[in-house]
Amino acid sequence: MRLWLPLSAGTLCSCRKDTRDSSAERDCLSCYGVGYVGGYNLFMHETLHFASSAAIWTHTNTRINTERKPHRIELVEGQLTGTAISSAQAYTSVLSDQTTPLGVVWESQAIDYAPAGTSVLVEWSNNAGVTWRALSALSGADRPAPPSGNMLIRVTLTRATVDLMSPEFEIVRLRRPQPERVNIAILQQRPDFVSGEILALRTQYIESTVQTMMQAQNTNWQGDAGWTAPLDFFDMSLTRDTPACRVHDRNPGPHAFLQHSLGIETDERHVVTQISLSEQLGMFTHQALVWRLAQHGEIYHSVW
Repeated sequence: MRLWLPLSAGTLCSCRKDTRDSSAERDCLSCYGVGYVGGYNLFMHETLHFASSAAIWTHTNTRINTERKPHRIELVEGQLTGTAISSAQAYTSVLSDQTTPLGVVWESQAIDYAPAGTSVLVEWSNNAGVTWRALSALSGADRPAPPSGNMLIRVTLTRATVDLMSPEFEIVRLRRPQPERVNIAILQQRPDFVSGEILALRTQYIESTVQTMMQAQNTNWQGDAGWTAPLDFFDMSLTRDTPACRVHDRNPGPHAFLQHSLGIETDERHVVTQISLSEQLGMFTHQALVWRLAQHGEIYHSVW
């Protein structure tokens, strides 16, 4: 199973309401309703978040529209094209294998809005802006090489005429797996195990159909559960018997969730609803999770 953990700290998302509870918008694609920019991190992946309202941007014919939530970058009135360059974020990289100097393959996701007659181009640079490359190059021969560097993002907005609505940019996410952290003992028994996954021993689950007023059927999994080892068993960079080793989720939601990698439920996403921990004499031995199927329309299906 792949494991997504909600952020519990970081930069507050601009979608938060200006009210006493300061709650986030559940359908926000910048934070997925978590309230912090980025929203989630995939377990055992290095992730960089460049949000329009979070990074420090250098604007040329662009501005941040603060009249809507979340805030987005748009063209200044009367301009056909403009750019915004982010502040730098540090990253690390490792070899993809032992025979090539190329680093691991990175993934990317850009959230932007381009009406007809407009365009949004998102590029990255790891040499202080000397060279700019398309996001697709993150998985090509020019991907970031080991060991480390600083990442910049450049957003170029264009429209055919000034009468057209401006295109908008919201956030771009970059991530790469961390195979250097994987427990080698697991790979000896399960060579198909990849960074970002956990192994869980499941109990029997029951499928039921619930009749509702709004729709004819609503399929749920009740009592679906399993137990797994502390996260330091999978991620060797974690210190044993520390809070980072547990699936920690005390927020009102959205919650941590799992995606099945194998079997009849491959790619199905399940939301963790209950966590039980076993710690004796200061030793964290295992954790049990209860989960339910993510329902149609819930934000969990949008999380990258």
